[in-house]
Amino acid sequence: AGLLCHIKGTAASGWSKRGWLFALIAVTAIGLFSKESAVVVLAAMAIYDFTFWTAASWRDRVAGYLAVALPFLAFLCVREKVLGGLVFLHVPFTDNPLVGSGFWTSRITAVKVVGKCLGLLVWPGRLSCDYSYNEIPLFSWRFDNWEDWKALIALAACTAAAVLAFRCYRRHKAIFFFIALFFATLLPTSNLVVFVGSIMAERFLYLPSIGFAGCLVVAIYSVCQRLPARWRRAAATAAVTLTCVAFASRTYARNLDWRDEQSLWASAAEACPGSYKTHM
Repeated sequence: AGLLCHIKGTAASGWSKRGWLFALIAVTAIGLFSKESAVVVLAAMAIYDFTFWTAASWRDRVAGYLAVALPFLAFLCVREKVLGGLVFLHVPFTDNPLVGSGFWTSRITAVKVVGKCLGLLVWPGRLSCDYSYNEIPLFSWRFDNWEDWKALIALAACTAAAVLAFRCYRRHKAIFFFIALFFATLLPTSNLVVFVGSIMAERFLYLPSIGFAGCLVVAIYSVCQRLPARWRRAAATAAVTLTCVAFASRTYARNLDWRDEQSLWASAAEACPGSYKTHM
């Protein structure tokens, strides 16, 4: 919503522009005070402006950044007032094993987690509410086990995505934007910069999944462009519809696991048998 308000506000003028800016302030404030991960609205705005930049529009775009600065400052002040005097809470190793490992070991393992997240977006066959120790083993540097190779495959996939985004910047800007949006919105909870309370959680994919969905739609329409002209629109619509139905069906089936504590943790223990917490 914040990104949409910024885009609309950039193109508008007069009272219409002021309306979009006030809406941007409101949705940013609501987002920040609901969940700190809403800070990525600033990254989303910057990525969009960088992708679809025109030299003559920079003054129109600055107003959006000044608008989000107001709720950002208010949030930081309130956060410092509430949490400033509290003792820092240590993240348990059992919740996030990365906190007890070396720098490169933790980062390469975090990249493996990014790869696992990409895999769940492509095929969400096994979902879990918990990924505690030792469901995702640390990178061992021995390369004699499948887990280490998973990390290397994930690193290769992330590198390929970055190369694809770079190559598409001029000719296919939408692909560049959605790939950059995916990684930017995933970064705060990826454990690549700072450690968070969990090594992995599927809720961390809520915002990044928008970037994934955008790439999926672009890919579908690109493939359908190769079909005869009279079939393109119908084929693309059918493919997108079937994809939505498939994911909606998976969502409905997943909701059945959340009936009660017993069903939830039974499904978690089946999906993540390596996690100690699912067996408790």
